[in-house]
Amino acid sequence: MAVPRAQNFDGYTASPQRNVLINEFLANSQDPDVDYIELYNHSNSQVDLSGWAFPVTPREEWRQMFVDAWRLERDYFYDRGLHHVDWPAKLKQ
Repeated sequence: MAVPRAQNFDGYTASPQRNVLINEFLANSQDPDVDYIELYNHSNSQVDLSGWAFPVTPREEWRQMFVDAWRLERDYFYDRGLHHVDWPAKLKQ
């Protein structure tokens, strides 16, 4: 069974700067003062973010977080009593 991912995602496009990597971002938090973006900039140039937008669909974000947690349990959690668990069926529950 294929694990679902965010809809309308078909890869990525390199930034025009090509030296900039988005490491992490947090958006739509309960406190707007906490929203942030973390960039890794290989160059000595400044990065202009004024035209950037990061649309977020909370339901899709929550689904992705759930699937990520499910995958971690499936792949890394070990308990002798879970040898015959049907993990794809657990995801559908």
